[in-house]
Amino acid sequence: MHLALCQTPTIYSIGLNRRFSIVWFTIITSGREINPLLKIISEQYDFWQTKRKNSLGLSSYGTHGSDAEIMLNYKWHHCRVFENGATDEEKMQIGRDIMAIAESGLDFNMRFKTSESRIAAHEFSHLDLDCILYDAEIKTAEMLRLLNRESEAETFEKNAENRK
Repeated sequence: MHLALCQTPTIYSIGLNRRFSIVWFTIITSGREINPLLKIISEQYDFWQTKRKNSLGLSSYGTHGSDAEIMLNYKWHHCRVFENGATDEEKMQIGRDIMAIAESGLDFNMRFKTSESRIAAHEFSHLDLDCILYDAEIKTAEMLRLLNRESEAETFEKNAENRK
């Protein structure tokens, strides 16, 4: 019996937002135990690959909330980030940035501010997120190799190399 420690991204719903967290688990490396985990990992990984890719090919926090949800978040939280939009378009962008910060699970802080001191989570690639996804890609490839699923493992390794 062989044990492996894995770190994978997990997404779960909280209210109007999706939140990102890390789950640690130990697995016994047999197909019966790995296959259900790979299904979950794959579904969650696909979210970051399809819904949160930025123009650099990396992943970023964001939102896919409706306009009403975004505006509601603006109304609730804009005072917490000391931002006021003059137009509906500005309010929507601030609302999207607020929801992106909430998705990160981090507090509203300077990490998401530009040099002009305005909130702009949409302008950043987030190193912590991409490091976690890189680690998940490497470890998922290892699990796939244990099941002799070589071509899928190579895909995850290629994605990890591109992310690096």
